[in-house]
Amino acid sequence: MCIVMKRCILLVITVLILKTDAGLTNFETSSRDWFNDLFRDDLDWKLHRGQVTNRYGRGNYLYLTTSTSNGKSAILESRILRTPKRGSCVSFWYRISGKNPGELKLKRMEMTGTKIKTRELWLREGDQGRAWNFARVSIPPNPHTRYYQIIMESKLGSGRGGVVALDDIDLDANPCSNSLENGGFVVDFETKVTAMKNKRYGDHFDWVITKSRAPNSGTGPARDVTSGIGHYLHLSTKGKTPGQRASYSSNPVRGSTNGACLSFYYYMHGEGVGKLTVSILRRSGWVSAAKSVWSKTGSVDGGWHLARISLPISLTMQRYDVMFTGTVGKGASGDIALDDITLINTGIC
Repeated sequence: MCIVMKRCILLVITVLILKTDAGLTNFETSSRDWFNDLFRDDLDWKLHRGQVTNRYGRGNYLYLTTSTSNGKSAILESRILRTPKRGSCVSFWYRISGKNPGELKLKRMEMTGTKIKTRELWLREGDQGRAWNFARVSIPPNPHTRYYQIIMESKLGSGRGGVVALDDIDLDANPCSNSLENGGFVVDFETKVTAMKNKRYGDHFDWVITKSRAPNSGTGPARDVTSGIGHYLHLSTKGKTPGQRASYSSNPVRGSTNGACLSFYYYMHGEGVGKLTVSILRRSGWVSAAKSVWSKTGSVDGGWHLARISLPISLTMQRYDVMFTGTVGKGASGDIALDDITLINTGIC
């Protein structure tokens, strides 16, 4: 006997049409794959047009605001899906902006018999800027469950005018890859990295992919950005000589006549932190032809920080590489880390 009547009803309705993915939902037509929760939240996601505008500058999207729903929560859930053998991948565009707008979480809810387990896979909280951001999350396989759902949950903050919005949710019954349309990429260090690598020549040591550690143990950030329990790219300056550097570079990116948008999260802490530089290699592989487009020097307090860079057409018209270089400072030790590196190669930010 089902404990939650809603789960029973949904299971009966969907069991005859179960599939392993939900495809793309852009909210321009009625969705058959995503639904507002009926019982576990305080309010519904609203279909909206205008004010924020969707990521194309027109059309519909889902929207919440602290102006009318201060401190409340809203849950959007996928249809019940059959668990794929190799895992799946969900991508979406989101906006979280304003003073204390709240948070947005992505969870996987698994159903085994009458038991329901929920696992948090992705989290963003606080102001993420006024632009739309792209996210992609790997849904790991689980051979012990036959069915699952994806949950998008937002708990709004207490600030005035805070906004949380969603658009273009794409749920695919295949594992995530690094590749995006038109040569772009997403690297969150949770799956095998194929779009970027340590440079083999011209630097002094390598960046290292590191798993989130227990608080107050070791060096580097305690948690990654993607899920809080995953991996990030790490550079420790301990034992290094001031001025030494390590470079992490993309594979050649296809040229774009519209420019590109590069976003990433960075962490810089400690007296030994020198400099983090982002460069574009307009001749693929040629460090001598590098053009610096962003840099940060010294320790930056406050944990992870988001950076977003518009790459003009002059840098993207022909094949190019994106390169991150960490340089050692004069102190005894320090840490630089990177996570969720995303290149949207279809237009500036």
